[in-house]
Amino acid sequence: MLDGLRALGVLWVLSSHCLHFMPFSMTRAENGGSMRPVFPPAYEAAVESSLLAPVAIGDTGVDLLLLVSGFLITMRLSEEVHAGHGAVSFGRFVARRWLRLMPPYLAALAVHAAATPSACWAWGWTNIMFVNNMFGPQASQGSDDPDSPLAPCMGHAWSLAVEFQLYLVSPALVWAMWRLGRGGLVPWWAVPTFALAVSVALRSALWASAESFGALETSVYDKPYTRCGPYLVGMAVSWALRGHAQAGTTIMARELSGPPPPVPPGARSSGALGPGGCRAELDLVPACPEPALRDSKSGSRILLPVFWAGAAAWAALSWARAPFLLGAYLDQPGRSWAHGAAAVLFRPAFGLAVGAALLGMLAGSGEAGPARAAPSGAAVSLRSCWAAGPARLAGLLSLPAFVPIARLGYGVYLLQFVPIFLLDLGTRPEPDDSFGAVVTKWAVLCAATLTASLGLAAVLFVCVEGPCLAARDRLTVARGVRSS
Repeated sequence: MLDGLRALGVLWVLSSHCLHFMPFSMTRAENGGSMRPVFPPAYEAAVESSLLAPVAIGDTGVDLLLLVSGFLITMRLSEEVHAGHGAVSFGRFVARRWLRLMPPYLAALAVHAAATPSACWAWGWTNIMFVNNMFGPQASQGSDDPDSPLAPCMGHAWSLAVEFQLYLVSPALVWAMWRLGRGGLVPWWAVPTFALAVSVALRSALWASAESFGALETSVYDKPYTRCGPYLVGMAVSWALRGHAQAGTTIMARELSGPPPPVPPGARSSGALGPGGCRAELDLVPACPEPALRDSKSGSRILLPVFWAGAAAWAALSWARAPFLLGAYLDQPGRSWAHGAAAVLFRPAFGLAVGAALLGMLAGSGEAGPARAAPSGAAVSLRSCWAAGPARLAGLLSLPAFVPIARLGYGVYLLQFVPIFLLDLGTRPEPDDSFGAVVTKWAVLCAATLTASLGLAAVLFVCVEGPCLAARDRLTVARGVRSS
């Protein structure tokens, strides 16, 4: 199921980039080396339409990926902090995360440096240090034109910087939740709640002090203290599930003493051993079996409304930019209270919605897997649909089609702009295009980009990512240190 969420996040981001960058495709050679985007009326109408409203705010896919990352990283760190009675090896954790991300990243940087040599020579060091969202052109949103002096090196990699910066504070947050969870006046959930409140307060202050909409985007779009909401929600859901299991009111679907699951051929893992010996890090696909919990009837009565509220809010916020919802306020300039609420609360609300749905699927359905088919001829009642909702959504997210996208998702994310800019499929919007023609061209570009990106990501995994992960695992075993 987590594979499905991760694949959905990757597809969401890729489809959004295809929509927003299709006017730039294959224009450089025609214009003396400079990019000349074309924005015909039908294209503008497509971007603002209700049909493509979720795609238009596709950076929300990054929020989804951050939520999954927070969930899995907390699962891994919680094992270590409980096993070590509060001890967490910060240096080993950060070093392994850096080594996990960097080899494929360096290969992708080399590819992008061929297209934007000046930008990558000048600012590539910020990418390597995961501070490209704080220094260089990307810190002020930069330019989409690779020939511009304001062009960043691999601008879409700001999300990797945000994620790595959140890794740096994750051990401290997990330790604080563990410490408060041992008993006292303050509950463990005060830690992510307080951190989320601080993030919302910072977003509010930045919105109130911003002189323009552009200045607000610069200060909140790609900074860890303003994008951390979904990551914190993922941490909280992961810890809550473990807490329920330890309290004895629910138990892990896979027993902690169970044997490790077999690693599928070609899959690599460098994560810590989680429940049942599974690996909990982001680089293993299929992912660690979700900690599905068998709940009591009272727990089910609570979790089913939580799931449906989260799923409904998730769907509504995905279409938030539609004209009939928040289209006039979300990502739009304005100083009204509605503009401020949209700018401040949208991302935390999206994280809470997905987190509630995830909690309901993992803890409320009884099993995070495909829903059981109804008996032949049985009438489908509203009550049965209500009860089966978590399992059905979990089953949808567990479809095998998501596995290759999730397995190669990191490489797809890194290399997606290579086919977007280089594929000559005639998908650039033209002045006489109709609305339907623009949508069709976008769909063709998405399919071609995904196919090409999966191929490039497979080569990256075979040549760089897989061997580096295997070498790191061998080094870990040679030193007699449990993977972490």
